[in-house]
Amino acid sequence: MLQCQFIRHSILRVRYAFLLAAALVALANGASARELNLVFTETQDRVPPKPQGVAKGENQNAATQPTRKHVVGLITVTLGEGYFRIKRDGGVQWYDIADRRIYTRENDSNEWASTSLFSDLGFKIGEFRNRQAIGRALKAGGVTDPIVAIMGDPFELQTLFGFCLPQDRSGSTAGTISMLARDGGWSFRKGEREVVFFKPSATDVPASGLASYHLWLAYFSRMHPDIRARIVSHGRVPQTLSTRWFDSGTHGTTTLELKAADKYEGNTRAPSAGNDVRPGGDADLIRRVKSACDRGAWAHYPTAASDLRFAKEAMAAGRNLDGLLALFEISFETTKDVVPTIRQYHREISQDPGCREFLKGMDQSSRSGLEASVAVLRTIDRRGLERAYIVDIHLADALASLGKSDEAEKLFLSILDKNPLLVGVWNDLGNLYFESHDMPRAWVCWDTAREICPRHPLLKRISQMEERMHVDFPDFFLPATHRAVSPD
Repeated sequence: MLQCQFIRHSILRVRYAFLLAAALVALANGASARELNLVFTETQDRVPPKPQGVAKGENQNAATQPTRKHVVGLITVTLGEGYFRIKRDGGVQWYDIADRRIYTRENDSNEWASTSLFSDLGFKIGEFRNRQAIGRALKAGGVTDPIVAIMGDPFELQTLFGFCLPQDRSGSTAGTISMLARDGGWSFRKGEREVVFFKPSATDVPASGLASYHLWLAYFSRMHPDIRARIVSHGRVPQTLSTRWFDSGTHGTTTLELKAADKYEGNTRAPSAGNDVRPGGDADLIRRVKSACDRGAWAHYPTAASDLRFAKEAMAAGRNLDGLLALFEISFETTKDVVPTIRQYHREISQDPGCREFLKGMDQSSRSGLEASVAVLRTIDRRGLERAYIVDIHLADALASLGKSDEAEKLFLSILDKNPLLVGVWNDLGNLYFESHDMPRAWVCWDTAREICPRHPLLKRISQMEERMHVDFPDFFLPATHRAVSPD
């Protein structure tokens, strides 16, 4: 009987990296791209947590017995160069890893919804850390129920989300994983418990689809990264792949059984920008995104030049607050430095009661400051102000910081109705969604901001966060040398 111990995933990553490197060399030498279409029977068995108030070992009647769920269906997985897609229940999810986009289409729609690949990984990272915190709290509270306490178990979290956090990779946080030969395949075990069973088929993964094979398993398999690396290094499609997992008290098994595998030359063209692709999100958000990204309509909205003219004319007419707000608007739209102009009008601004009141509402450095800011900004006299929505930006920011997310969201959206080119508002709205773990809408907002003004300094943090994710979680991206091949 074959048995080996592997604790550190780095050894297995070397095997996978070597195989992938060989595939990339083949591609560089002119090997044609090939798409692999796989059809699986997917079986899911789930056992939800026992109802509250039922103690461990207590007899359970029909009313208290957890309802087991057994679901069987077909899933089609297509592996191409730089992408994979999944068809299930009439819907399609297309992961364009090369372009870092996710496209989704429901069975009753001809339109694709598009969002950033980072939104998927961003949610996983945030939820992983949230589960860690809950697990620590449960442990500190003396919770002994293993199904509940397992939420904080490093191995189970790494299995559920498919990765280890960077700080957990230097030691053997996963414990010992053993691999035993069984029924023509391999049983991967954590202690005495089987967590993954993999039986390879006779179908090799083509060189052009190897990276996508790894990525499909990374995003969808609920498998520990050590085990995933070993399976991918084998280079064959699974005939059987069974994974066991725990998720917030629910435990279950997902099993794939290969029904058909077909290869053909060439890659299918991914969805592209156009009438058949829309940003992800609800209808109200989509409408505003389309307004912001319609370059033909930009002439109807303020620009840095028109704002500057407006500011100077307003100051000359004694409407100093409107002039100051127009200068602030420039900073929310573009990279233009307005500080010299503000200094030019320092006397007018400092002597104007409305300007002083507005600047007073800018103190948002503490909770008491935020509460005072909301009170001040709400009472500013808006009569005759053409740029009053700039006041609302700071009001919405203060409300968001105070945890009044619904009110802040409505205010941000109303501001974008007046000027959809306000990069600062798109950035702040994205931050609001991010804090509530609504990652798809967060990245839709940030991507919209970058479409308007990609070099705006407010967006530097987003790019840095994405780069950090790429560095910290390379298993969820293509190798730097890998590029998608556009079909003829």
